[in-house]
Amino acid sequence: PVVTMEITLPATATPDSTICAGEAITLRVLTPDVGTLYTKWYANNVEQPQWENRMEIVNVTPDETTDYRVEVSNGNCTATPLEQRVKVLGVPDPSISITKGSQTMCEGEQLILKAVSPQQPGFEYQWLSSTASDDIKDSTSQSLTVYPTAITTYSYVITDPTTGCVRVGQIEINVNKKPNVRLVDGNNNLAKDTLICGGETVTFRVDGDLTNLTFEWYKDDKMELEMSSRYTDMPAVDAKYYVIVTDTITGCKTAIGELG
Repeated sequence: PVVTMEITLPATATPDSTICAGEAITLRVLTPDVGTLYTKWYANNVEQPQWENRMEIVNVTPDETTDYRVEVSNGNCTATPLEQRVKVLGVPDPSISITKGSQTMCEGEQLILKAVSPQQPGFEYQWLSSTASDDIKDSTSQSLTVYPTAITTYSYVITDPTTGCVRVGQIEINVNKKPNVRLVDGNNNLAKDTLICGGETVTFRVDGDLTNLTFEWYKDDKMELEMSSRYTDMPAVDAKYYVIVTDTITGCKTAIGELG
């Protein structure tokens, strides 16, 4: 068969087929022949079985200078192998791992992200957040500690100031809201320090959207038996009350109270 090999490079590639690490290329076999053709692809002399019998390979992202070769046959004859080199300017891997927290968490919880590759001299590093209100301290370190309050994409940007090559690692963090509730007294007023006489009762109630919520009431840090959204007590002495409200779907909690 009569074949040619074409490599489509990114617009930033130089005339000698030099690209930055992480940029995508497309490998393609061109031929005027019709009928079934069989291909074997190689990268640096290592066969790539996942590409076998494919005429086009898209989104190939070499991390190092690579010689690509393809052997094409029609079942009877094999064309002269075609080979082309793509030069790659190295930039460290910007992949991100989670060392504390998870990709789905509750608002305000601590999240610690860490770049997988150690930082190397000669490169510039920066953490970015898609949430403008994020307070990012020490944005150039290998790890990042944040307390996300909304769905946020965190980016780790590595730049080679000499070549201009840039690689970006990203991770999206999904954030569930804590229960949006407040504590009110028996008169539906926002609960605050309450003064009663001995022998009188005091009532507190969780107010808001109570769908899928559970309640744990505490008096002076001791858990009470009451599990509903309303709590009534007759304290003999000063006491502090609070309730932990949990969303049974997301597991997110909020504590309101510490009243006396």
